[in-house]
Amino acid sequence: VVMRSLAVPFVWGVLLAASAMPAGAAETDVDRFLGGFLEGCRMGQEFNAFHQSLADKYTPGGNPSGVLVLSRTLAPLVGRYRVAQKDGYTDVRVEFGGTFRGVPVEALGFSLGNGNGIVAWSVEFAADPGTVRAAFGPAVIARSKRLLKKIDDMDFGFSTELDLTKRPPRLWCDTSC
Repeated sequence: VVMRSLAVPFVWGVLLAASAMPAGAAETDVDRFLGGFLEGCRMGQEFNAFHQSLADKYTPGGNPSGVLVLSRTLAPLVGRYRVAQKDGYTDVRVEFGGTFRGVPVEALGFSLGNGNGIVAWSVEFAADPGTVRAAFGPAVIARSKRLLKKIDDMDFGFSTELDLTKRPPRLWCDTSC
């Protein structure tokens, strides 16, 4: 399978920062792009390429003039980027449109370790916590139960969680090691 991608230069992101999310973005289904959240924090090929391009560009020692990789279908869903250096990791928040399991997406968040094994990402929703819980709660609970049954055989702490206490509510994966 050949993935058609669009290199999205930083300038493109800055230009989008001045504009609103494109018309129709909320109707675009991004289930395939984000589906790994519910499969044990697996990254699909396209999500992984985007994640890696963010790390390559924004973490210390990265290439600030690097390009962000995203398909032609998903690139129009991207809005503003916010990048902040934290203690031990780089925090990147990307405004992102579309719907995941029928729930409107507001942004994607990435915690990119600065060479220390921190790797986490999240989907922030433009919906109330009850809607997010109804769409994702059963899948997250089922996945957690499967992980607990296998915990003795694992040497990592991958987790998928719903955080309904923060605004916006979010689904997150932590694969830090």
